[in-house]
Parts: sequence; C-alpha cells; structure tokens
Amino acid sequence: MEQHHFNHAVMILNSEGHNIFSNLPSAHYARVMNILKASILATDLTVYLQVRTQFFSLVSEGQFDVSNRSHRDLLRSFLMTACDIGASTKPWDIQFKVAKLVTSEFFDQGDLEKTKLKITPPALMALTNE
Repeated sequence: MEQHHFNHAVMILNSEGHNIFSNLPSAHYARVMNILKASILATDLTVYLQVRTQFFSLVSEGQFDVSNRSHRDLLRSFLMTACDIGASTKPWDIQFKVAKLVTSEFFDQGDLEKTKLKITPPALMALTNE
C-alpha cells in the first residue's frame, strides 16, 4: 500500500503544474524523491519495527548524531510512523471520515486489481466498496 502511495505521489508530481520540485537541480531532485519515497515507505509498520531497535539503541547509547545522514534517515522514518499513528488522537468525526477514505481506497484498489490487472487482491482489499 505504501508503494502505491508513493507511485500516486509521483503521478501527481508529474501532472502539469503540480511538480513543486521541478526547478531543483537534478541531483537535488533525486535526493528529494528518495526522501519522499523513504518517508512514505516508513509509514509501513514493518519498517518501523525494523528501525525501532536501531534508533533506540543509538539514542540510549548516546551515539545518535544528527549530522549523520543515516541517523537522520532513521529519525525521519521514526517520526513518519509517529505522525501516522498519532493521527488516531484526532476527534472521532475526523477519525471516522479518514477511516472511510482509507477503506474506500483499499476497496477501490482491490477492485482495480481484480478488473484491470486480473490479479487476486489481498484479503484486506477483496471486499467491494459500497
């Protein structure tokens, strides 16, 4: 699902008038796209579980160094998960609306996979959106 979100972000950025990074030099553009991809993929809880131990180890041993790019990448991944999970603290009416949008997206993707791609979607996306 996270890969789908990144692909969708790229599609939006490639739409005329929407690429807010288009004036960046190519090296900077590539870096921004890599950060964008890593940030979106970091919202997958399996990624969080992979980086959690490493991040806490660095912090507890006093070895976390903000000037170290890989340490910053770990922190960014950690913060993306925190933001993703922190969304559950919003008021119920907002939570409900977001949950409906997410499930709708899942079902729409499942329908697309069945009809256009002719593949069996994951069980989470196998129900029809009604």
